[in-house]
Amino acid sequence: YLGVGPVFGTDSKADAPAAIGVVRVAELVAATRLPIIGIGGVNARNARAVILAGAAGVAVLSAAVAGNDPEAATRRVREALAG
Repeated sequence: YLGVGPVFGTDSKADAPAAIGVVRVAELVAATRLPIIGIGGVNARNARAVILAGAAGVAVLSAAVAGNDPEAATRRVREALAG
């Protein structure tokens, strides 16, 4: 698989490059047969857009651990992915 990102702006890395967006994710999906995993700024509000762009999955960090309840935050991302 290829980890691709940051898909969205992220504060978890001070030296992160500019966000590539879901259009670029779709372009990369079309350019390879390897599964694409979107990473960077992915959360419950935008995770589904990454999947709809063709990514095989998403990786989350801040969305899961930034709040008081990592389990609930992770559940929200998973529910968003289910549609």
